[in-house]
Amino acid sequence: MTKEQYIKELPKWYENRRHIVFIGAGASIAALPDGDYYGNRTSCMNNIINDLNLQLFLAGIKLNSQSSNIEDIYSELCDREDCKEVREKIESAIYDYYSRIRIPNKLTIYDLLVLSLRNKDIIVSFNWDSLLLQAHMRWQQHVKDLPHLLFLHGNVGMGLCDKCRIPFPIGQFHYGDNHFYLNDCPKCHGELRPLKLLYPVKHKDYNKEPFIKSQWEYLKNILNEGAITTIFGYKAPNSDVEAMQIIKDAFVKFGTDSRQYDDIEIIERPGFSYNDLSESWWQLSDNTSHTPQLCHSFFESKLAIYPRRTIEAAKIYNIEGLFARPICQFKEEDLYFNSDELMKKMAELLGREKMNDYSLEAHM
Repeated sequence: MTKEQYIKELPKWYENRRHIVFIGAGASIAALPDGDYYGNRTSCMNNIINDLNLQLFLAGIKLNSQSSNIEDIYSELCDREDCKEVREKIESAIYDYYSRIRIPNKLTIYDLLVLSLRNKDIIVSFNWDSLLLQAHMRWQQHVKDLPHLLFLHGNVGMGLCDKCRIPFPIGQFHYGDNHFYLNDCPKCHGELRPLKLLYPVKHKDYNKEPFIKSQWEYLKNILNEGAITTIFGYKAPNSDVEAMQIIKDAFVKFGTDSRQYDDIEIIERPGFSYNDLSESWWQLSDNTSHTPQLCHSFFESKLAIYPRRTIEAAKIYNIEGLFARPICQFKEEDLYFNSDELMKKMAELLGREKMNDYSLEAHM
């Protein structure tokens, strides 16, 4: 597809496309620099053994693996019949731990992430914790047009009604100091059962759990529609090699021509360099004409600079060769706002949306 053809097809090929964000444990860690509502911290795969005291369950077991990574250890436990009871105890401990994590009253990066996208956009989570879901739920009363969420490894905040076969949020949630529990199906009022998590075994069965299967099927159907792909705190570990192959295949589902003006951005910790970048993300970027943009903070990303207008800003830059002037830009000091103050800051942005105005001013 030539540039002239691409510009002609903009309404279909660019302005109406999606921003897709993948998040991993690094995103949840960044969202809780001071811990959760109770002061608890989330964990990454390298630290989860110590953080959750899982070594207590492993005492007396002679492991072949010399690794301290839960992915390597759990994979071995799954391959050994003599470790079934220990494996089940570890699964229960992991589920209980992540079920207790509560989003703080103050704003987090997840709040800004949720508000930075619109309904056509997707946040794809590999995390078990429900922080993203909690952030999404507490803004539903303020903003109707919020992004769709996918949980590729399951989530402790989602339950399934066996009668309606529909997943709904489950468990304890809170707005400020008001706590409430969701245990019943909103449609039939039947009991919701917790969903199973997809634990870090090397060869994962994405079709075994219906909810997880549905999440992957949805992703495979829409991934090629993304004009911007952001990877936030997800390093594509070895245990997810099959997942990455599914993602790469879906990314180029309809060919690579339509991706020549697309963007990939990586949000990682300070000090992270291109040398640390997973080969999987380099392979994904091979289908675009741009080197991945490396951001050392959420606030350096398009999500923060052009909230709810990332695709429009990218079109102005990639197609017109100009820069877009932000209407509203998220900054680190916004995390000290309350919800009313943040809504006031976003008033013009959201007001334009009510008039179906998603335009940005371009400048040299």
